[in-house]
Amino acid sequence: MALWDAARKRRAALLGLELVDPPAAFLRGVQRGRRFPGKSSERAGLYVARSGGERRRAVRLVHGRLIDPDTGRPAAHGWVEVHVGAVLVVFDGADSDFYDGASYFAALGAERADVYTAADAGRLVLLTEHYGPWTAGELRAARRQG
Repeated sequence: MALWDAARKRRAALLGLELVDPPAAFLRGVQRGRRFPGKSSERAGLYVARSGGERRRAVRLVHGRLIDPDTGRPAAHGWVEVHVGAVLVVFDGADSDFYDGASYFAALGAERADVYTAADAGRLVLLTEHYGPWTAGELRAARRQG
């Protein structure tokens, strides 16, 4: 086991998060365990943008809030959700890892604010030139543009 793999597993265990090994299609382009602090919406948006085929149809981009494990404070956060069979799997782009959804919500107090399909998220990224979260004004402008 590589040192980084042991470190990511230790961190997940300390936080009460259950790591998940999703199907290979969902791992494509992910460097598991590479951390991107403060870049959750960008990394989640990139994951969705780079999704194709089965993965593109299945993923949902989520903007919400959770307790930041590094600071212990509530924070805006972006993540990706996908159902693998009956299991909700969360991809957290800031951690570049996959977690059991129930453990993610329980351990981090995660709360959804907005959920987008890959197509809707892609359209919003093109319109706003950022990965969100999107303001009410940006969402209204996107609706007007159809």
